[in-house]
Amino acid sequence: MQLWLVLALVTSWMMTGIIWFVQWVHYPLFDRVGRAGFAHYEQTHTRRTFQVLLLPLGLEALSGAILLAGFTAEVLKCPSLMAVLGLQGIIYGLTFFVQMPLHRILEQGFSEKAYHWLVRSNWPRTVCWTAKSLLLTHYLFNL
Repeated sequence: MQLWLVLALVTSWMMTGIIWFVQWVHYPLFDRVGRAGFAHYEQTHTRRTFQVLLLPLGLEALSGAILLAGFTAEVLKCPSLMAVLGLQGIIYGLTFFVQMPLHRILEQGFSEKAYHWLVRSNWPRTVCWTAKSLLLTHYLFNL
């Protein structure tokens, strides 16, 4: 199980770094792109971001699924690991049901409402990834 926990830890910290960059630097600059070229910018941004995130996000999802499926009894006994999986569920729920639809709106052109909601609604993901990484670190270094 430790190999999968190490994979979960590494990918979680990778995603934590990425999400903080996105939240603090990247998203706040969206409103400075300009209205005329924003749709093209957002389409390119979405495609390139997906390419960067595919491997770490895929490995993070895989490690979570393996922990849940392969070590269910052990995970159920550990509140920290239960919290980690819960946070991962929240992160992915927000990603698929909030962030991705907002990006689809923005791909059609800049929307002040969608932009502000994108930035605000990304804070819970940022906090959850940070908490998830800290919990995994604490768990692994206290085995």
